[in-house]
Amino acid sequence: MRPTRHSSRVSFADSTAGAHPRGAAPLRVRMTARLGVLVGCALGLLAAAAPARADKQRMAVLILGASPHEMDIADNVTEVVIARVVQKTAAEIAGTPEFRRRLGLETPRQADGCLENPTCLGRVAVALGVTRIVTGSVSERPKQYLFNLALHDIQTEKVLQRVFRVVDGSVPDLVRAVQDATDELFERKPIPGHVRVTSAVPAARVSVDEAYVGTTPLVSGSLLPGKHLVRVDKPGHLAWSSDVDVPLASTVEINLPADSLPERKSVPAIMAYGSGAGALLCLIAGTTFGILAQRESIAANRQEAQDDFEQRLRMGTAADALLASAAALSIGSALVFWLYRDHIFETDRTRR
Repeated sequence: MRPTRHSSRVSFADSTAGAHPRGAAPLRVRMTARLGVLVGCALGLLAAAAPARADKQRMAVLILGASPHEMDIADNVTEVVIARVVQKTAAEIAGTPEFRRRLGLETPRQADGCLENPTCLGRVAVALGVTRIVTGSVSERPKQYLFNLALHDIQTEKVLQRVFRVVDGSVPDLVRAVQDATDELFERKPIPGHVRVTSAVPAARVSVDEAYVGTTPLVSGSLLPGKHLVRVDKPGHLAWSSDVDVPLASTVEINLPADSLPERKSVPAIMAYGSGAGALLCLIAGTTFGILAQRESIAANRQEAQDDFEQRLRMGTAADALLASAAALSIGSALVFWLYRDHIFETDRTRR
């Protein structure tokens, strides 16, 4: 009988169990998992930081002197502008020497020509990798400085903002003025609004802030946000006016019905002025008769005295009637003036 042969092969699990102490395999798994989490977090941070770095704005600043001996002042102004730009925008500033070298120009006059040329600026901007450029010039006079700054957008080839200053004083005054002007360069301009005016009365004249803009129907030009006085009028009609609050980047609709621009009535004016003139005449006549009624009698006998008394009595009665008529006409005239003052004086039908 052959003895039974025992297999000498051992499974991978059995060898592993015999080669390592209990719990070593789970520990390795946990360490691997933690390492994976740390690597994932690091990759996430890098991925989040990469776009921010890629999107970080890169700008260039170059201020030139109006003449060669003013270049030192221009360099100092450039440094002031750079410091202010970094403070306001946190942008990355391209080196000024590199900017000058890329211009490839030797004289300030040639540089001025390039700074005013969008194509030349765009070429330099592409070479430096900048999106916006602040340019300008500065000149010195006795106890006075003149400078200007301009903010250029390379992609649109437009000047976003311009600032010009005349500074009386010394260098510290110039520095403060340059800082304020740089802040103004980066102030966001309010988006203008508009006013659209239509009216039932055709071809009515429209004025905005006392400036004529056209006839209805129309849409006004750009208006800064805030209150604006809008006036609509037409010959033979009463005018309409109102303070209109124009919101940011919005169009205000003004639709005027016929009763907002009613036809001007001429009869009330005739009545008011006519009754006023009649009141004045009655007042003058009544006053005259009243004075005559109060005169002293110069009769020589009893009959003349009686006749003079009756005459003065009639004058007194006429004076009373005329003065009463003057009062009535005055009241009537004042009432017509009040009720129809818009038609008489052609005042605006104002809506505040």
